[in-house]
Amino acid sequence: MSLKLIPTPEFARSARRLHKKFRLLHRDLEILRAELELDPRAGIDLGGGCFKLRLPNSSSATGKSGGFQVVYYFRGADGAVYLLDIYSKTELVTINERRLLEILRANGLATTNPRW
Repeated sequence: MSLKLIPTPEFARSARRLHKKFRLLHRDLEILRAELELDPRAGIDLGGGCFKLRLPNSSSATGKSGGFQVVYYFRGADGAVYLLDIYSKTELVTINERRLLEILRANGLATTNPRW
C-alpha cells in the first residue's frame, strides 16, 4: 500500500503561517513524511481515525517539547493520510475537539462526533 499525504486547506494555511516564523519547517515536514510512511498510526490516537503526532522544531533548540503538533486523519482502506492541522506547542497547548470536528467536516471526513 502506498501512502498518500493530503494536506487540507487548514493545514496549508497553518504551515504557511508557521513557515514565516520557523524557516526550517520544510525539513520538519520531510521528517513527518518519513515517520508516517513507516507507521501511519505513529501518533496518539484521538479516536475516529484521528491522530496527533509530536514533531521537533529544527528552527529551535527545544526538540519535541517546544516543537509542533500535527493532527491528521488516517484512512487505512486507501492509504490516505489527511494532514488536518499543524501548530506550534509554544502557541497552542492542544487542539480542541470542536476545532478538530470543524476541520473534519469541512473536508468531508466526518459527519458525526467520532468517539469523543
